[in-house]
Order: sequence, then C-alpha cells, then structure tokens
Amino acid sequence: SGGKERTLTLIEALSKHEVTFLSFNWNNELINKKINNNIHYIQPQIGHVMYKRRKKLINDFLSINHDAVFEILKDDLEVFTSTLSELSKQADLLIVDHYSVSPLVQNIKNIPIIYNSHNAELDLGRQVHGDSPELLKIVEKMETRILKQAQEITYCSKLDFIKLQNQYGSGIVGTYIPNGAVVQNQIDYRDRLRSRDIIFVGSGHPPNRAAAKEVVKFARSLPEFNFIIIGGCGNEIKSTSLPSNVQVVGHVNDTLLEGYFKTSFAFINPMSGGSGTHLKMMKALGYGIPIITSKIGARGFSDQEIEDAMLLANNEGDFSEKIKMLKNEKVYRDLCEGAYKHSKTYSWDKIKKDYSDFIDGFINKYIKNKTIKP
Repeated sequence: SGGKERTLTLIEALSKHEVTFLSFNWNNELINKKINNNIHYIQPQIGHVMYKRRKKLINDFLSINHDAVFEILKDDLEVFTSTLSELSKQADLLIVDHYSVSPLVQNIKNIPIIYNSHNAELDLGRQVHGDSPELLKIVEKMETRILKQAQEITYCSKLDFIKLQNQYGSGIVGTYIPNGAVVQNQIDYRDRLRSRDIIFVGSGHPPNRAAAKEVVKFARSLPEFNFIIIGGCGNEIKSTSLPSNVQVVGHVNDTLLEGYFKTSFAFINPMSGGSGTHLKMMKALGYGIPIITSKIGARGFSDQEIEDAMLLANNEGDFSEKIKMLKNEKVYRDLCEGAYKHSKTYSWDKIKKDYSDFIDGFINKYIKNKTIKP
C-alpha cells in the first residue's frame, strides 16, 4: 500500500525526536514495543464486539468506504481514544495520518496538530461513491473536522491542495511533501528491451481495481506481451476469464516486487479516477522503467516530467499504440533515461530531509517556549 509506505517513511524522517506511533487496527492484536532508539509502537486491542460491529456495517452499506466506520463507531472506540488522550498529555505535537481517524482525535485540544493528507477525500468520494449522498456526507464531515482542527497540513498533490482550498476555504495552511521512492542503480535499457513483461501495481483501492480490469482488456489485443497484475487490485478479476498472456499475482514481498520492476519491459497505469499522487509511479521512475499512463495516472507530474519519462494514453487503442511505440529503440532508451533522471526529484532521502525541516519549523513556530519531551 502506497499510503503505508508514505506514513512509515515520514516517521523515519523524525529521527531527532521521540516518536510514539499509535496505530489503529481491527485485528484485536495488542502491540506495545520499542522499534528503535526513538520510535515506540503502540496498538491497543479493540475487542471482538467492535470487530463484529464493523464487519456488519461493511457488509450492510459501507463496502465501498470502510473509513466511514470510524465516524459511526467513534463513541464506542474508547480504548483507542483513552490511550490517545493519555499519550497527548505527555506529547508536544500530534500528527494525524489520514482523515479516517479524525473522529478519534476530535477531543484532543491540548497540543498542536498536523494533518498528513493523502488525498482530497471528498473529491475522491464523489468519484468512488457519488451515488451515495449518505456516505459523501460522512466523508465531508470527517475531512472538515480534521482540516479545522489542524494548525497545518502536509499534502502530496498540489492539485489536491487546490481542491481542498476550493472546497473548504483558502485559509488552509499547507506544505507540499510529495510521495517518493528509493532511487535504484540505473539499469541498462538494453537489458529491459529483451523482456516482454508489462506490469501494473496497485492496492485494492477501488480506482486501482478498475484500472486492473482495463489492463486485461489491453492484453487481448497485444498477445506478444505478458501483462502482470501485482497487488490487491487484481482480487476481483476471475482467473477463468483471463487471456493466456495475463497473470494476476496478488500481494508479493519486496524482493519479488523489486525483481518485477528491474526486469520488466514497461510499467502501465491506466487509472481513470482517484486522488493524490501515485507512489507506484514514483517507484517506476526510481527503477528507470518506461511508463505508459493515462492523464489521470500522471497527475502531479510536470509537463516536462511527463514528456521525458512517460507516454500518455487514454483509451484501449491509445495504450496499444503506445506500447508498440516502445519497440523503437530510441524511444525506449529516451524514456528509460528520462524516468531515471526525474526520479531524483522524488528521492525519499530528499523528501525526508524536507519533512524533518518542516517539523522542526513547526515546532519552533508553535512550541518554541516548551522543552521537547518524549
């Protein structure tokens, strides 16, 4: 999941501070352990009763938006909220990662808050479940609450930040912290050129599932290529209906994922919806692999980055045509080199340094008269 990678990478950037990572999980597993010298990981047990209530809600009407469960059950998740309340008494700063937990932090008033926004959630909700006014109302309530409560936000998409300001007011204070990737050793494009594997990577997020189904359509007209669908995005694809040149591999470990990125011919991203920016696109840049993407899949990138590192396509015919263009060695080489060049802009090392500087500046601005405590 790209969201988890962003979360954990930004936590790693806070090495100068004592950090308690308070995690929410419905699996009822109790965690309380030291991760390293400065990070303590706590996950309270939620209880079997709450787990069953959540499951019923999802089965009834929240199957397309699990986040709304937090708003409905917020008054009953007392173990988590009481743990948060006690921790906040000892802390100087609360970073809220993702709007879904906003119902659980609404009573925290004693410390400043930074909201790490992954998406323009209401805009995304209109795309994913626009036919459910009840769900949209819950999403808007949750997003409105955390935007009002936070002193500042960090965002990964400049376009999303504009959407947030248009929706909730220009007074929102935000700092751009993009998504990133580890820049790999550059791979000789001629080694890739011999491959016929084209990969799509995505979590089970609804826009990713829709894109995975599009990949299956493209594959039927390009039998000379092998299409590999990686991650939860392929969970709804029935194996009995797959053409012979499509492989759905599901979740893979980091080593296998690295192998796919290093050895495949191209990366495809036929997204038709969604919000934020795509960590999978940053990862593809980091491996210097040619990218064929829809305009929506390329959101967040500059015109120059798109021109140098990507081929844009917006329908089945376009994707087939652009994939065939990669058979031209000069086109292929230029895209590989362009992708690798621009990956350095999105190096996690650089982003972590920028994030650390932002946190230090925030502390100086809001907490300068306090001694930094664990």
